[in-house]
Amino acid sequence: MMRLKTAVQSGLKKIGYTLINTEQHNLNMNYYRDVLIESSKIVKEENIESIVFSKDRAIQLHAFLLSYTQKVRHYGPMYILYRISDDRHKKSYEDLKKTFSLEPFVFIEEQQFRDQLLDIIKTSKAKTIGFYVDDMVFLRSVNYEDILKITTLDNVVSLSRGKDMDYSIVLQRKIDLPTFTDLGNELLLFNWDQYDYLSDWTYPLGVSGYFYGRDELFVMFNQISFKAPNSLEMSMQKFRGFFKTRNGVCYETISCCCVHANIVQTECVNPILGGFSIEGLLEKWEQGLMIDVSQFYGKLGSEAQFLNYSFVKR
Repeated sequence: MMRLKTAVQSGLKKIGYTLINTEQHNLNMNYYRDVLIESSKIVKEENIESIVFSKDRAIQLHAFLLSYTQKVRHYGPMYILYRISDDRHKKSYEDLKKTFSLEPFVFIEEQQFRDQLLDIIKTSKAKTIGFYVDDMVFLRSVNYEDILKITTLDNVVSLSRGKDMDYSIVLQRKIDLPTFTDLGNELLLFNWDQYDYLSDWTYPLGVSGYFYGRDELFVMFNQISFKAPNSLEMSMQKFRGFFKTRNGVCYETISCCCVHANIVQTECVNPILGGFSIEGLLEKWEQGLMIDVSQFYGKLGSEAQFLNYSFVKR
């Protein structure tokens, strides 16, 4: 252990790139936290960078990006790690690049998911990194400057949580809300470990509107195997012991909502609510249509997650 600790301390001089073998050392929470506290002392830029994962869903990604630019204040660079199946989908993402060419968006076509994601995080100088998936839509305004003030070693911010999350689509049942404390700026504080059973409110590690410290992500992701967003999120649960005792932070109501209209991943089974096929949505995009994101604005997440898409000319 002493040899490992020396290696980690040395690695901190290289911005925390020396890693902990979490399985061999049985996820020593105190030691892990000490390493991250030291790493967090390294000066970084006071901004948030975002990462969104996408596969064959240009029209849904367009809806997310449009709502993001309209509802998020003080946003910084966003990396869009996307995967395509054929030339038609490739053309749809090329359209997106042109549409958002003036935004600080970096489109990266997926070749080796894990290597590319690690490279994005390794080269980032941001203090905080947020994750999204392409079937999300912003419902109301979010201020990144408020999120940036929150210490990630003590808190996990989730924009996909709010007082209107009283039903779990994944579990397909009603769920209990935690106890909330007013944090100011329309933000609420809660405990991820208030309940001892599985719930959306006891799930502090995810990629749908969650925010983490850049250093912690790099340390974590180097310890786990994954090949796509779903296996990434599943592997992240190995670190749940580090996060379940942290505070949760969310807005009064869900700010960014998943709309489960279809499925593109093949790593696990998820319920879907809408009747839109990937092929059908691609055809609508090729017809010059886009999802009408205004239908989601101002809605509660409990309602928005069940809405079917409507379309308008783009």
